[in-house]
Amino acid sequence: MKQIRAIVIAAVFLLSAVSSAEANDRSRTKRPTLYVSSQAVVSGQQIKLGDLSVIKQTDKSQSQLVEKLKQVVLAESPAPRASATLLGTNILRSIEDAGFSKSDIGYSIPRAVTVTRDGRVVTKTQVLSRLKEQLRAQGSGEVRVQDLRWPHDYIVPTGDLNISVEQLGKPSGGRLPVRVALTVDSEVSARFLTHAMVDHWGDVPVIGRNLERGMLIAPEDIKIVRVNLNSQPTGVVEEFEDLIGRRVTSRIQAGEPVRANQIDIPPTVERGAVVTMIFRGNGIEATATGKALADGLKGETIVVQNLKSKRIIRATILSPQEVEVQKR
Repeated sequence: MKQIRAIVIAAVFLLSAVSSAEANDRSRTKRPTLYVSSQAVVSGQQIKLGDLSVIKQTDKSQSQLVEKLKQVVLAESPAPRASATLLGTNILRSIEDAGFSKSDIGYSIPRAVTVTRDGRVVTKTQVLSRLKEQLRAQGSGEVRVQDLRWPHDYIVPTGDLNISVEQLGKPSGGRLPVRVALTVDSEVSARFLTHAMVDHWGDVPVIGRNLERGMLIAPEDIKIVRVNLNSQPTGVVEEFEDLIGRRVTSRIQAGEPVRANQIDIPPTVERGAVVTMIFRGNGIEATATGKALADGLKGETIVVQNLKSKRIIRATILSPQEVEVQKR
């Protein structure tokens, strides 16, 4: 009788163990399973687990867990159109660091995963088109853009792209300095300085009859014509009022524009004047304060001393307050 009782007890324990094992097996099969690809393309600034994997769930109760798994951040994304490699061991460590136990999920993770960030190319044609649109919107019919200095195409992330082109000053010598900003989803991806090649049309006064040295210019001696300012000689007088009453210092023929050195006119910048020195080059713009060491008219080159460094350099007069340092 004792022997029969022992057999019964052993059978109960055995059935209990089998039932427990089956329960564990059923529990394992109910776990969400993570399948990570060996290659993936992402678009955001961070690489998330959901970007690299497919997560299968066995019932709806796992939906919240699956969504949390998808949001696990593994690393920062590489630059647009660049690639990075994530080790499988590091992916698993990131999952655990996010508070998930390996026993709660099933997973298949390769030894290494190659991640490429999606990107788009911004070309000169796009920026040139945007600049023309802005000038038309501003009613700048006198400036006609022909081309744009373009060092290279720019690669930016995918998203809502905005191209901003800011005009810096007025055209000079057929060049219009501009600042370009490429913004994606309200984040600046690239910003640089360049210049557009333009035709700059405007009205200039010309002399309607031959004038000899010593003669005074009267209003009836002047007529206004529309010309491409890029084709005009350096130092042409652009304002009607700047000619009236001036004495001619060298013979001017009818139909010619008047250069500043052909009339008795005060200099744009006088010797000893304090001016702002503007440096532009290689996508950089900087300013410094200098002192003019000679008189000069707009468009002429004079010698200027940097008040801080005491260096003496040559610069082109832009206005009574500004000169542009010549590139070496």
